[in-house]
Amino acid sequence: MYKNLVQKYIVFLKPEHIKEFGKKRGVLLTEEEVLIIYQFLKEHYEELFQREEVLFSLKGKVREEVFSSLYSLYQEYKNY
Repeated sequence: MYKNLVQKYIVFLKPEHIKEFGKKRGVLLTEEEVLIIYQFLKEHYEELFQREEVLFSLKGKVREEVFSSLYSLYQEYKNY
């Protein structure tokens, strides 16, 4: 069910949404990190439902603390 919701609404995702979500979670992202995460989600959101290894392609592209926060969020939300 959630996969269908994500599929439907990913087209509406904007970089500002990522920046604001990060801020609400206490993660301040640089503009470059926002764009990297935005592009990653647009291109790989379907794969994330099947393989968490895909997330590791972000390692080294964003700061370590940002990656750790992303991974924690993934772990928190992956079973919804």
